[in-house]
Amino acid sequence: MTKKPFIGQNAIANSLLDLVHTDVCEPLNTPARGGYSYFITFTDDHSWYGYVYLIGYKSEAFGRFKEYRLKVENQTSHKIKALRSDRGGEYLSGEFIDYLKENEILSQWTPPGTPQLKGVAERRNRTLLDMVRSMMSFTELPPSFWGYTLERAAKLLNIASSKTVPQTPYEIWTWSIQTYKSEAFGRFKEYRLEVENQTSHKIKALRSDRGGEYLSGEFIDYLKENEIVSQWTPPGTPQLKGVAERRNRTLLEMVRSMMSFTELPPSFWGYTLERAAKLLNIAPSKTNAVFLEKDFPADSRRDEVLLKESSEEPRHDSTISFEPPVVTDSVPVLRRSTRESRAPERYGFMGLTSQLDNDPKIYGEAMSGIDSEK
Repeated sequence: MTKKPFIGQNAIANSLLDLVHTDVCEPLNTPARGGYSYFITFTDDHSWYGYVYLIGYKSEAFGRFKEYRLKVENQTSHKIKALRSDRGGEYLSGEFIDYLKENEILSQWTPPGTPQLKGVAERRNRTLLDMVRSMMSFTELPPSFWGYTLERAAKLLNIASSKTVPQTPYEIWTWSIQTYKSEAFGRFKEYRLEVENQTSHKIKALRSDRGGEYLSGEFIDYLKENEIVSQWTPPGTPQLKGVAERRNRTLLEMVRSMMSFTELPPSFWGYTLERAAKLLNIAPSKTNAVFLEKDFPADSRRDEVLLKESSEEPRHDSTISFEPPVVTDSVPVLRRSTRESRAPERYGFMGLTSQLDNDPKIYGEAMSGIDSEK
């Protein structure tokens, strides 16, 4: 009897630490440095912010959970209300069950053979292992270094965007925007002042995804003060911001192509990107042809760039002269084949075989023939 497909879908928790997913995984046959053979993950259902701990034995899961609980409850001022796990022996020990009861934490054990009911923990483990394998493939380190790689992958996963939550797990967990994204706000202010001075037009709307760099308080307040409408696209819909997506893809393709013709190190991609953006602005396009003629006339903007480039010193000898090719009106004579054409002998083989049809039909003819002595 076949098993029916699982079509259920669990709702996301309403607050931090309302539900925590956990699972123990054995990634590789080779122990990590320090003698660790397993790792245990704890993932918050509301923010998808996760912690990972290396353990030598599955029995250490209880101690790691106590350490995790004290840390996250001090960070968030929230209490863990439920813990979802499988029915592994590390979660069914007496001290683990008693500890959960004493701290009023609900135990949610999934039935055997139903990994979809703990899909958050399963997907987190699979994603971490994929990241570890990918990161280790770019190094020459021995397999025992997978523990350090796993911890680094967990940190990267916490600051990466996800379709499940509107912001990155780190931003939801800490209620703050990451510092490396704060430069986007300053760059937008520079861009606005530059283009509004060039075109005498005002920016009326800004379309972007729901990245944390666009959802910061200072960014939103700045847009409201300058009467700029914020158009945030829903998660998982890149087609709604196709202009930005296509521009980024085109720039990356140009950078890769331009860098392939040089011997510069990869760290020079920034200069190449700036040059590619300038070339893309002066290149003809079906989409921006009207925009270029209306707001950036060719006689002012494009010629200015071309004149600037033409004023530079030539790289080759300036005494070299180029003569135009000579064009003649004579028609070339077509070459005729000198091979003699003959009609094919269509039935020659059949005529030859009919003449050679002199084989004896009986024993007497064979013995009286000219070949009887052979």
